[in-house]
This record gives sequence, C-alpha cells and structure tokens, in this order.
Amino acid sequence: MKPQHNPKLQHAHKQQEVILFGLPLKIFALAALCGGFLLLLALVHLGWLLGLLIGGLCCVAIFSPLRWAHKHDLRAWELWLHAYFGKFTKETLLKKRMFIMTQRGVMPYQQWKHQHDKRSKKN
Repeated sequence: MKPQHNPKLQHAHKQQEVILFGLPLKIFALAALCGGFLLLLALVHLGWLLGLLIGGLCCVAIFSPLRWAHKHDLRAWELWLHAYFGKFTKETLLKKRMFIMTQRGVMPYQQWKHQHDKRSKKN
C-alpha cells in the first residue's frame, strides 16, 4: 500500500505500518501463532506428510480471509474489534421507560413489579 502524504493529517504516524504478507504486524503475528500451533498439532497427530498437508491447509484457511479483509484497508481489524467489543457506556445507552399491558390497563414496569411482588409474597 502506498503511503498517503496528506499535510492535513494530525496523526501522520498512523499511516506508517509494518506490513508482512499483506497484513499489519499485529494481525500477522496472531495469525502466525494460530497457524503455527495448528501446523504443529497436525504434525504431531497425523505424521509428517499428512500433517504438513492438513496444517498447510489450516494456515491457508487462516491467512486467506485476513489478507482479503485487509487488502484495501490495513486498519480493518480495528473496525472489527470495535464492532465486536462495542463500548457500552452511559453515553451510548438510552434509558427507556417500559410499560406493561394488563387486563386493567397499561402501567409502568416499576408499578407492575411492585404489585406482582406483593402478590407472590402472599402466596
């Protein structure tokens, strides 16, 4: 990927990333760790020939989707992490009032819960 020289960028250092086999260094390290573990596991349990074949296929299955996802955007992994581990704070969550429909009408949840708790204690 060609470095973009935009003088308006405040954080130009973020444009410079170490790339190995088309992946950012952090993603490559994680994929290499997983792929190496699967390769070693396949070698131990399946022998040299079949282990190399199955382990190699596992490595291809790990690296191919990652390279495809990071082909045009090297920082795509940050978007996936943010989507997966979204930040739930009081600024992002909206407090909503909940109402319960009964045969006697509609009432707020707290009132319904209070009445329901009284009934269950009597029984």
